[in-house]
Formats: sequence, C-alpha cells, structure tokens
Amino acid sequence: MNNTSGKLEKHGATIRTYVIVWAVMVALTIGAAASATTFKGSLWDKTPILIVIIKTFLIAAFFMNLKYEKGFIRIMIFFIPGVILILSLFLYSDVGYR
Repeated sequence: MNNTSGKLEKHGATIRTYVIVWAVMVALTIGAAASATTFKGSLWDKTPILIVIIKTFLIAAFFMNLKYEKGFIRIMIFFIPGVILILSLFLYSDVGYR
C-alpha cells in the first residue's frame, strides 16, 4: 500500500514471524493431543482447553493481523464474543432450571 509520500507502508508481520507462530501452534497441538491422551482424571484434563484459548489468540493476533489494528475494531473483536458468551450463559442457565 502506498501512502501520500510514495513510501511503502509496512503492515503485518514478516514471513519469519508467521513461521515461528505456526511452529508454536504445531507444538501446542502436539502438546494438547499428548495431554488429552496421557493424563486422565486430573488437572491435565483442562490443559487442551487452555491450549485452544492460547491458539485462538495467536491466530487472531498474527494471522488475522489484529495485533496491528488500532482502536475500535480491536475492542469490538473481543467485546462482541464476550457479550455473546455472557448472554448464552444466561440463556442456558435459565433453560437448565425449567
């Protein structure tokens, strides 16, 4: 993208950053699979869920370029799913008591 001065704007990450993030995500996937099959009935049952949350933030930050966004869009990306989650919890708790 060119700005008014004719210089090329730098937006996003480098290929090296994408490869590092991808490698971390592969390692997290292997770790989630190993912890889900190896450790049963303990605190390790929650580990794959934690790993999925970490991977979600990595995808949002780097592959969706939200790390480089500013202001309102960054807030809305995390605010809207939070509101949906809260409303869903209210709905399911109400249905569960009927």
